[in-house]
Amino acid sequence: RQSTNCPQIHKKLLQAAQSFAILPLFAIASPSVIIPGLVISTETPQATTSQAIVLDEGARTQALREERAAKIDAYYGKYKLPLTGYGMKMVLKAEEHNLDWRLLPAIAMRESTAGKFACYNNPFGWGSCKIKFKNFDDAIDSVAANLGGKNPRTEMYYKDKTTEQKLHYYNGTVIKTYVVEIVKIMDKIGSTTVVSL
Repeated sequence: RQSTNCPQIHKKLLQAAQSFAILPLFAIASPSVIIPGLVISTETPQATTSQAIVLDEGARTQALREERAAKIDAYYGKYKLPLTGYGMKMVLKAEEHNLDWRLLPAIAMRESTAGKFACYNNPFGWGSCKIKFKNFDDAIDSVAANLGGKNPRTEMYYKDKTTEQKLHYYNGTVIKTYVVEIVKIMDKIGSTTVVSL
């Protein structure tokens, strides 16, 4: 037996279908249409997507920094050297001055066994080891800036030069094998295995 309410139900279903057919017209006129119990937005999530990309890129950059710092610290840590723990500082300074991230730690290893035989807090032997620094942080800041070509007094040797050219002027004019020696240490640092606990 048919219910006497059928015509009313059909009428309500027809009204509901017509309202949904009109929604796209409202959506064109307004970026956000609010109907009781229903919100339709025509705004694209571009801002959110670009924010996510920026956050992703930032997370990847930080992960790479941490990996490189861990390699430096693991390399020094094997020998319990004084510059162990300065890995992140060197990585950040290399990034700031557009240097190979392995350059500072390799020079420090060659010149003072990573601070073990540093003179005047100068693990890089900078200025023939006659320049005094307050601490290792100060030495890292200064040498990174010089190698990056930021010191007007030394920029002729380091600004816009390749890593090998920088090394040539750093000590390669005195020690003919210097560039090769440093590059070998850089390779060892780069291939260091980090053991996570």
